[in-house]
Amino acid sequence: MKKSVFIILILIVLVVSISWLLPAGYRSTELTIVQRPLAPVERMMIRQELWKKWWPGHQPADSVFDFYGMPLTAKTNLVNGFTLVSSNGHPFELQCTWLPNEMNTVRLTITAVEKAGSNPFKKIGTYFNMFSTRKKLAEWITQVKSNLENDKNVYGFTIKKTKVKDPYLISTKQTYDHFPETNEIYSLIGKLESYISSKKAKAINHPIMHVHSLTDSSYEAMVAIATDTLLPPMGALVPKSMVLGFILEGEVTGGALSAWEAEKMIEHYAIDYRKASPAISFQRLITNRLAEPDTTKWVTRLYYPVFD
Repeated sequence: MKKSVFIILILIVLVVSISWLLPAGYRSTELTIVQRPLAPVERMMIRQELWKKWWPGHQPADSVFDFYGMPLTAKTNLVNGFTLVSSNGHPFELQCTWLPNEMNTVRLTITAVEKAGSNPFKKIGTYFNMFSTRKKLAEWITQVKSNLENDKNVYGFTIKKTKVKDPYLISTKQTYDHFPETNEIYSLIGKLESYISSKKAKAINHPIMHVHSLTDSSYEAMVAIATDTLLPPMGALVPKSMVLGFILEGEVTGGALSAWEAEKMIEHYAIDYRKASPAISFQRLITNRLAEPDTTKWVTRLYYPVFD
């Protein structure tokens, strides 16, 4: 019995002695380079309602984010960073900062701060937990990098740069005192199709359209169809010869509102990457919207011409 007590006392003394050599807390840091301009990274990081698009793990409640089983809530939000703290009483902080790096890249840093206090047993436990935390940080920041570099998370759909393929268009436009309805758009398309057929020409792609507001109460709709040859003008039907330059392209499925929102996002993409445009953006109507009543099945391609 005395021997057991003596051994326990020796172990306690040993633990206390070792703990004196250990710090009262640890800082573990991971860094990565995100292949994305600063502006979209800031949008995703500053607006907490967008965190679900890039945060690894789930969100158990409003303003609560899971970090490997530990619930975290916001403590401070800065222009280029934020700090989260454990909401279950554990002395743990997660600090994230971002800074512009080279062109179109961002330097993302994540730091975990774990405090142990003066309790010798907690100090030793925190020391061994530090190795697990470092592994979690490395996994976490790798997932965040991947999520931020995914166009679908940042813009809602994949965007790529391609080349204009259709050199010849026949187009027409119409002004309305309201936002043009689907049947009105297809009425304009029908005029183009009839003219193409009358000239024994061939339509070589789906019709395109662009609608913009002239005033608060008037809109202009332009529609066009690519043809295999440059057609002569006829009244309001005007031929266009396209420069086969670069263009940003994306595709969405959903109703007209989804397409208009996607059009805004592809413009955001161009602004984020500082790409100037030589012409108007437009939508290509892959699905015949008159023939398909289910708007959730409408497929629309978005195009935004750029110089490079």
